[in-house]
Amino acid sequence: MAHGLLEEYNLRLESELRSRRYTAKMLQGYIQAQDRQIEYEEKLLEEYKNKLIKLNSIGEEIEKHRKNMPQDVNNIDMTPLPSAGDLFAR
Repeated sequence: MAHGLLEEYNLRLESELRSRRYTAKMLQGYIQAQDRQIEYEEKLLEEYKNKLIKLNSIGEEIEKHRKNMPQDVNNIDMTPLPSAGDLFAR
């Protein structure tokens, strides 16, 4: 009787260990995938930060050029241009 109980316990224990090993392998794969994704996202973030810096400097340049324009150019009344039909109508 004790022998049977011990054998049954060992089988359940072996099954539990197999299950835990499988789960550990799955978790390792998941962690590796997450590490790769983090690497990719960090590179992407760095690229976007560089692009934002470049965009901000371009915006500053444009603002500097706009401020250096003659004052009357900044306040021009922009009337719409005539249509192509109006230009070539007889």
